Amino acid sequence: MSSLLNDFVGIISFFLKKINPKLFIYITLFREKIEMRNILNGKSIGRNSKIPFSCDRLLIADSVAIESIGKEMLNELCRNEKYTRSIFLVIHPLEMEFIKVYPVERMTLNDFGAMIGGDYVVIIENKPDQLSEKELKEIITNYR
Repeated sequence: MSSLLNDFVGIISFFLKKINPKLFIYITLFREKIEMRNILNGKSIGRNSKIPFSCDRLLIADSVAIESIGKEMLNELCRNEKYTRSIFLVIHPLEMEFIKVYPVERMTLNDFGAMIGGDYVVIIENKPDQLSEKELKEIITNYR
């Protein structure tokens, strides 16, 4: 019976996500630190990881460690809305040596976004500074 209930909840959640507006979350990644901000309401959180997830060659070297902190932060930022709205993640690596994103890193960042609960992922590359409000609004307009 529980699998039937899970299927029913999944179907309801699917339809709610289709009719409700998307949640847009801007994620900036640093070595051992993540910052997340809800683009629409401005609420933000940032955390340093207790377990290192970066190394000299990779921004995300330990996917389990970054997934744990990412899920925790997204749950805190979105609360129950993640079950009724699609989550659109804008992921932006901001460490200077990682602003150029190679295909394998793009795959890792996409996987990170999906692992923490994102329905859609956009990766910002070749931009060493945080995005301005105007740039974030353009993203929202393009992907709404």
